[in-house]
Amino acid sequence: MKGTILHPIRYGWIIGCALLTLAVCGPAGAQNITGKVTVPQGGSLTGIRVVACDPTTNRIFQGTVDASGNFTIANATAGTYTVTVFGPGFATQTFQKVQVTAGQNVTQNVTLVAATPVCIVKAAAPIPLTDDINSASFADAPDLLINTGCNIVEGLANIANFNGPATLSGRFRMKYSTQALHLAADILLPQPNVNFGSDTQLFNGNSLEILFQNDPFNATRTQFDPMHNFRVVVALTNPPRWRFGNQLEQTPQVNNAVANIADYVLVKDRPDGKGNLVRVNVPWGFFVTGGSSPAPIAAPKDNDIAAMDIRINTTVPGATASTAGRQFQLALSGMVGTVPTALIPVQFCPKAP
Repeated sequence: MKGTILHPIRYGWIIGCALLTLAVCGPAGAQNITGKVTVPQGGSLTGIRVVACDPTTNRIFQGTVDASGNFTIANATAGTYTVTVFGPGFATQTFQKVQVTAGQNVTQNVTLVAATPVCIVKAAAPIPLTDDINSASFADAPDLLINTGCNIVEGLANIANFNGPATLSGRFRMKYSTQALHLAADILLPQPNVNFGSDTQLFNGNSLEILFQNDPFNATRTQFDPMHNFRVVVALTNPPRWRFGNQLEQTPQVNNAVANIADYVLVKDRPDGKGNLVRVNVPWGFFVTGGSSPAPIAAPKDNDIAAMDIRINTTVPGATASTAGRQFQLALSGMVGTVPTALIPVQFCPKAP
């Protein structure tokens, strides 16, 4: 999990070198966004996702990328789009104000570069749950934003019901100490405080997921490793519920006893009632390896490299205990989280960059 600290490190893995060309062409009636994705020599085109989002109307169109890197976002309606290209291990590229005109194609070529690790800043001491995202304790942590329709990775079939980031989005800050991983969030939700999911399916309702891998990101790893990959799911309700998962699917435990969630999780309403302010402290001892001899992982050392993702799940409208379900899942990575290549590299920085 070790690495050399990188400077500058900032929440700007979306910032990198990009070759962007725009051209208007094509036969009358065609309204496609096309282009070619190029990756560095030795890089893989597997898993790359191209999405066009109209921030005004909240329309979202997803493209397909072939083995040569060519992509097509077919039949996009006329409008002005943000086009985002996500790729495992690559810096996300985002292009604003891409104009689609009726009866014309738009061509956009993209060159991806390797992702810069996101910096998780060290805390001088464990952070109390009462210190929220706006407190001095998190002031030097970079903002991690899930604030566009392009972050939607599950629920695209329901996209006509997406009412935009003003209704569903999140801002996160993270720090670490010798004792725990500390997360603070400000999350907007269409229907706050609703989660009828079972204890093993808390994602079927308003919830927060923290996916963590305590060794460096590996773009070729196709299966989650029970010795290194972990997940914490917190139901955003009052009182909250939670679940720890990898090979060991269980409620978090301390010394073989169920942990008191109130000691580690605080979920409260935003002042405007439109979502939740969330605090989660995850002791390193909660991350228990699978295998024949389960054991807590060691706390990361300064400058270590790891990988992770943050996800927001939302309940379906009118959910009940008998009809619990997830309408949307948004991911910080912008990648579908069924494989570890959906994670993003992170670094444990002893000082803010």
